[in-house]
Order: sequence, then C-alpha cells, then structure tokens
Amino acid sequence: MSLLHRGAEASIIGLFVLATLVVLHLGASLIMPLVAAVLIGCVLAHIGDRGQQIGVPPLLAGLVLVVGIIVGVSFLVVALAEPLGSLLDQAPVLGARLVAGVTSILQPLASLKSQLFGGEPNNAPPASLPEINLSSLTGFAQSLTPALGQMLVFFAALIFFVLGRGTLRRRAILVSRSRGRRLAVLRALNAAEAALAHYFRTTALIYLGLALATMLIAWSFGLTKPAVWATLAFVASFVPIIGPLVVAASLATAGLVLHGTLAFALLPAACYLLAHIICDNIIVPAVLGRRFELNIFVVFTAIVFWTWMWGAVGAFLALPFLIVARTILFELRDKLPTLPG
Repeated sequence: MSLLHRGAEASIIGLFVLATLVVLHLGASLIMPLVAAVLIGCVLAHIGDRGQQIGVPPLLAGLVLVVGIIVGVSFLVVALAEPLGSLLDQAPVLGARLVAGVTSILQPLASLKSQLFGGEPNNAPPASLPEINLSSLTGFAQSLTPALGQMLVFFAALIFFVLGRGTLRRRAILVSRSRGRRLAVLRALNAAEAALAHYFRTTALIYLGLALATMLIAWSFGLTKPAVWATLAFVASFVPIIGPLVVAASLATAGLVLHGTLAFALLPAACYLLAHIICDNIIVPAVLGRRFELNIFVVFTAIVFWTWMWGAVGAFLALPFLIVARTILFELRDKLPTLPG
C-alpha cells in the first residue's frame, strides 16, 4: 500500500511539473517579463541595500538604478536605430558584395576540381539577387509589437517590484509558523540575492573589459561609432551563445559594407569571437568557478532548455535561474533538516 501511495505522489508531482512547464511555455509573453523583472529587481534592491551604508535610502537607490537601466536601454535603441537603418538601405549593395566574395572563394575550388577530376570549370555568372519582399519586412515590423509590449511590462513590473520588495519578503518569511523555518527562508532569500548580485557584478566588470576590446577592434578596422559596438557587445554578452553570434554577424556585415572584400570583412568578427572565447572560457570560469560550482553540462542543458522555452530572454535568464536554484537548495538542504518543530 505504501508503494501505491508513493507511486501516486510521484505521479502527481510529475503531472504538476509538466503542467507548470506548459503554462510557462504558453504564457511566455506575460510570465517572461515578470520573472525577468523579479530577478533584475532582486539585484537592484540588493545593491540599494548596500547604498544604505553611505547614507542613501535603499528604496531611493533602487529606483535610481531602475531609471538608469531604462535610460541605458533607451540610449542603446536610439544608438542602434541609425546603423540598422543604413544597413537596410545598403542591403542590395551588401548582397552583391556577399555574392562576389563567395564566388571569389568558390571559383578556385571549382578550378581545382576540374583539374583533379576533369571537366570544364563552371564560370557562369552568379545568379541575380532576389528582390526584397516588402511583406516580409512588414511582418518583421509587426513581430516587434509584442516585444515592445513585453518591454513595457518588464519596466513597469521592475519599478513596482523594487517598491514592494520589502513587503513581499516579509510575507514570504511569515508564511512559515516555526521561527527556525522563518530564519531558514530569510537566509535562503538573502543568499539568493547575494549570489545574483555577485554574478551580475562580476560578469558586468568582465564584459566591460570585453566591450572596451570590441571598441578597440571596431576602431582598428575603421568601423563607425566604436562606442555603439562596445555597448552592443556588452549587452549581448549576457545572452549566452546567441548574443556573441549576433555581434559577430553584425561586425562581419559592417566590415563587408565598409571594405567590400569578404576575407577582410571577417577579421573584426574573428577578433571579437577570439576575445569573447577567452572571456567566457578562461576568465569567467576562473573568477566565478570558485563560488558557483556549476557543471558545464548542466549549464549547457539549462541554456538549451530555457532558450527553447523563452528564446533569447530565456538564454539570458538560464544561468541566473541555475544560480538561484542551486543557492536556495543548498541553504534549505543544510538548514531545514536540523530545525526544531
């Protein structure tokens, strides 16, 4: 009978987990910005609590940081609007240069193939570029509308969470009737916030160095507005795998527009990827590995899973989710079994 009860309990837990995952996936447009606001709000509020040491009220410090994030995101959007617009204007020229660069690489290979296996090399002119479908651009613009709505939800939730964080913490702690369990919950919340703050603070400093390196790379290869490239590299670094690939593709595209040759256009992207690989695989593990003992396979699985669930935002939140879960489980595992009552 006990085995039947245990099987029933395991089945109920499994169904609950599956239902939770389905809800998270289907309600991503609403749940995703709220969860992101809570995580970022915990970090900002924790930094605001530290501001109390120099006489700044925690609530005021948290709101100042929120306003700073909003201003920074607005600056990034405005700064990227002009380069993206110029790239769209130069799309036909860019496509022609890309085809010419690929053709220049394939022609020697075709000649080598004809010498080795016989036959005449194919010297036919490259196919003409397809015309840009305006309906696809319209669909892309329409897809931005939900993203803008999610951004508004994120910023509103971030402000309200920072304002009401103290009340939420007290209510979460007072749910437990036992004093020992309340202390355990308090320690778990404090440890999770400290771990998140340490992660974002450390990675921000490391990625700031990467942003400066990206600005130097852009300046060295003659790309316009190196500061914008540095800002884009800094923000994209927090999105594992996807972010660096987007920056590298953007650098290659800008290099192709500027220089016209495919080989030289790929050099800025290659230099950036080399710098990012050094940061992510040498510097970040060496600095964070001492505090967060995370298995690389678990990290990769979390990134793949949350990217599938929530896209690029899920990839950004994957590692913070993992850090929070590990910290809370570690605190509750060590403290709860020894509590009285």
